[in-house]
Amino acid sequence: MKQFFFLLTIVLFITSCGGDDDGDLGRITFIGRDAGWVIASINSDLGEKSSAAVAATSDEDIAMTGQTRAEVEQQFIDLTLAETSVDNCDRDDVLFFLDNGQMRIIQGAEVCPEAGDPTVLMGFNDNFYSSDLGATMLVIRSDDGVELETYTVEELNASTFSLRTTRTFSNLLVGSFTYEVSYTLQAN
Repeated sequence: MKQFFFLLTIVLFITSCGGDDDGDLGRITFIGRDAGWVIASINSDLGEKSSAAVAATSDEDIAMTGQTRAEVEQQFIDLTLAETSVDNCDRDDVLFFLDNGQMRIIQGAEVCPEAGDPTVLMGFNDNFYSSDLGATMLVIRSDDGVELETYTVEELNASTFSLRTTRTFSNLLVGSFTYEVSYTLQAN
């Protein structure tokens, strides 16, 4: 009987030592989930930043392009939509983070209606990723090792993977400005 209570005490001690541990090996383990990730949304402040840049551009500078202010503003609206719009044909594309560090997109059955309309996740396809052990940063590199972009991991769990990065836009008319882009992926 003493042995039983001794073993029971050891079992209770061992199970209580883990504290809040629910068996999670760390959030980095969610990146390479077997079923992959699908895009849920893309958000950006590109529209606000580009509007401010166009507003700060003189009428003379805009006139030198042969366009109206409204046409220049529309170009930035189109650019913002191209970067942030998620079509239904994008929602069934699955992004996989492979064990060898490569990222691969498997396109779903729904084909985008416009020829040459790439998936919004194309920037990830056939590139490589690396992360710190805490999965707070994700670095994207080309196949020859050139760093393409660094993302801050906003959320990563079994159902959601959210990434944010800062990009720079530059042209001769409005100059340069930075803007943020956030991708929210859902478990497939």
